[in-house]
Amino acid sequence: MMADLTNPELSFQFVKVAIEVGDLRGAIAALERILLINPGLANIQLELGVLYLRVGNAELAQDYLRKAIRAPGIPDAIRSRAERFLLIAEGGVTRHLFTGTLYLGGRYDSDANAAPASRNVLAGGQSALLEERNTGRDDYSLVGVGNFRYIYALQDQAHNEIETNFFFVSQRYARSHEIDLGSINGDVGPRFYLGPVLNPDLSIRPFVSSSYLWLGDEHFLATYGGGVDFRKFFSNTLYGDARLSVAQQNYQDSNLRPTVSDRTGPLLALDGTVHYQLRPATLISGGLLYSRRFSKESFESFNEGGFAVSVQQNYLDPLKWTEFDWSSSLSIAFSYTSYDRPDPAVDPNVRRKDPRTDIIFANNMRLTEALTLIVTVQQTINNSNLPNFKFTNTAGSIGFAYRF
Repeated sequence: MMADLTNPELSFQFVKVAIEVGDLRGAIAALERILLINPGLANIQLELGVLYLRVGNAELAQDYLRKAIRAPGIPDAIRSRAERFLLIAEGGVTRHLFTGTLYLGGRYDSDANAAPASRNVLAGGQSALLEERNTGRDDYSLVGVGNFRYIYALQDQAHNEIETNFFFVSQRYARSHEIDLGSINGDVGPRFYLGPVLNPDLSIRPFVSSSYLWLGDEHFLATYGGGVDFRKFFSNTLYGDARLSVAQQNYQDSNLRPTVSDRTGPLLALDGTVHYQLRPATLISGGLLYSRRFSKESFESFNEGGFAVSVQQNYLDPLKWTEFDWSSSLSIAFSYTSYDRPDPAVDPNVRRKDPRTDIIFANNMRLTEALTLIVTVQQTINNSNLPNFKFTNTAGSIGFAYRF
């Protein structure tokens, strides 16, 4: 490293060794050099904040931790860790922390209503024709999203917290108003930290949750339940999280969807993700998921399993518009859903099976410390064994996210 101080890869490798042997000031110097080359790396800002806190410089720690919290595209485990250390760095001045993101953008979908492209479908096991207006159609929409977190720090030695999350989505289409979407959901629960106070490697959070969803301006789904999530830091470059939840789903019949209550019942979901900081500016992630829905009608009950992998690369603004870094990510997700029984209204002899693939490319162009322009392209292929549910959708979106 001393022979090539401008090489961020060598400095990054040195940091891991320096922390292991307790050379915190050496690690700080190496991290500062990395930020001189790329000043917008949130993971490096977080580690610097933690290290400055450990050596007693709370003021510098707060500065770096606030920058990490505002960075776009970082895993929730990293953002949550930065929020915790920020409360500690403030030295008891406040026990409250409120953070969030507001997003507003436009989106195009080639198959907005997720309907088959062909009119040829099945009804009761026989060939039938959909009305043309019920086949897949393209549309534009305006999307608004809000994601907020409130943390209340408890007055105990471990710096445990009570964490509250609130999330809302509104999507309004230009033509397809029957699928206009509105959704709110929230959860609350204590987070318990295990390990050294200034470097806990495990947290556990039981929670209760609730949500409500409107579709086409009609009541569609209400849920309530709870669960537990776990976060584990194996090192400063390898960490993961897992979540187990159970929710009672109550679907409501409406004029547009008179039989949707057949889906009512409990949903069990389990997912886990592992992140590895391969290089200072390169993050790779992989995850598994499983869910089980028990519906009122067995043909609406299903098992679903899947996986997702992604890679994210940070880099300096190539257009030199700003001093902040940009990032690009590529994600591939696959899921397989198998229903318990055939739906007699579609085909009484064939159970529905849906293999689905999603490929997403996203680019975060950070304009200021808090404002980011996000451009996303997505391809979805739902290759169902029943023609009624087989569709392909190509989508693109552009919008602004403001983080505080």
